[in-house]
Amino acid sequence: FLAGLGGGTLCFVFGAPFYRGGEGEDGDGLSRKLRRVDADGPYVGYYETNRRFSTTRRTLAESYDTDKNGMQIHIAYGVPATSSVVVSWANGDSKGPAPASTVKYSESLKDIQNGKGSSAGVTCEKPAFYEYTSAFKAPPFRPASVGYKSPFMHHCTIKGLKTSTKYFYQVGPYPSGKTPPSTAYSFHTARPVGDGSRPMEVAIAGDLGQTTFSEATRDAIMDTFQNKGNNLEFGFIVGDMSYADGQNTRWDSFGNKMESLMARFPMHVMVGNHEIELDKKTNDTFVPYRFRYRMPGTLKEVTAPMKIFPTFEDKYTNFDLTYEGGSSYYSFSAGLAHFVVINSYDTHDTKKGSPQYTFVENDLKGLDRKVTPWVFVLMHCPFYQSNRIHQDEHNTELTKAWAEGLFLKYGVDMVFAGHVHAYQRTTQVPMGTGPVYITVGDGGNHEELYNKFEPTSWNAYHDGSHYGSGKIRVLSSTEAEWVWRANPDPVRKGAQDSVKLLKNPKTGKNKISNPYGALY
Repeated sequence: FLAGLGGGTLCFVFGAPFYRGGEGEDGDGLSRKLRRVDADGPYVGYYETNRRFSTTRRTLAESYDTDKNGMQIHIAYGVPATSSVVVSWANGDSKGPAPASTVKYSESLKDIQNGKGSSAGVTCEKPAFYEYTSAFKAPPFRPASVGYKSPFMHHCTIKGLKTSTKYFYQVGPYPSGKTPPSTAYSFHTARPVGDGSRPMEVAIAGDLGQTTFSEATRDAIMDTFQNKGNNLEFGFIVGDMSYADGQNTRWDSFGNKMESLMARFPMHVMVGNHEIELDKKTNDTFVPYRFRYRMPGTLKEVTAPMKIFPTFEDKYTNFDLTYEGGSSYYSFSAGLAHFVVINSYDTHDTKKGSPQYTFVENDLKGLDRKVTPWVFVLMHCPFYQSNRIHQDEHNTELTKAWAEGLFLKYGVDMVFAGHVHAYQRTTQVPMGTGPVYITVGDGGNHEELYNKFEPTSWNAYHDGSHYGSGKIRVLSSTEAEWVWRANPDPVRKGAQDSVKLLKNPKTGKNKISNPYGALY
């Protein structure tokens, strides 16, 4: 993350204070010291010195074991999510003509291998590249991009697919024009809306970056997905993906590093502060994200150059940002659940009746909770977290002011966020009636973990000493779970947390069956 500072967490459950997730001053008895970086840039980040991992900038250096000729292939559900998939990739130097966008698919791997895949129902955008000059004065990864030109970005939507079906596909061509060009990947389409015939699992990770810890998170999701008998069907990254931070070749390396997962497994993404990427020449924002990703949004994209809220003192979270529609915010349903993604940094217009407010209210109001009884919201900045970092940030307070009332009015069940490099789960907020808030910003980025928490009445569990990820488990129309697991750690044993919600079918209200966590 980059941006702002704040917050902490101890824990109170049923009025009794106790620590969950470690011992001592930092929750694990280890000394940490925060140091500020890039104080002259458009936003600020923090690094920690963490003795347990013998952490230095060098030992947490990004790994670049990627294929420079990779195509950064990634997939996501289209519109509608149950019968369409968007395939995206990077291919072709911006100095030359754009290579043609080609996708072939089939239920048969042999068809793909023999060049007999179908292109029926495939529509492709015109390939495009973007230019970028960083506004960072002292970026964490140097040199800052000046006149960077991306590869051509390709986006093709395959429509008319069968639900709950495995397809194989290839994209291309390579610059040489050879076809078929890429590895033959596969994907599964979403299950029908309202289908609760078997449990459905959804992976969630946040604040990934490109370290060896990031790779462990990626591989943990991949291992679960590839495990026979698993029910993991798709996933989300709750913002802060590449940590390019002004060095846009890192978007390319991130795309290549994540291809092994994201070309096979629909991972849906959203913006965090590390996606802002202010362009020095144009004051445009979110440009790499907007060019590289296509999410199942239905509204026209509207953007504007960044401005500053002049009366707000904190210069690191006072951005006046406009990013409406497109892949900024979106929603879709699968099985017994509905998922809503919101943009924590769409700050220009946040009043009631603003475009994002209107989208979220209409979306939630139009749901048939008999068909999709479970509703999950995903965003980057958490409303409830008690770490000392990232408290009271202006954009978060603006978002909370318009969104929290909608969550309560329409009975949102869980809200997921990242931003804070730690794991934390709350009780229901308000107690007994509101959503459970989950912070899962422990995906592995180079800024390390945050493990200084303060006491709160609503904290149920926290862990700031492990990297990890989690998954939603929709078991039936009346039972859903959240499970978090730490990545394997050579020094200390793995940690895990879980919570089960039991929904009253008459009232739609939830009861937590295990307030102290750990079902397994």
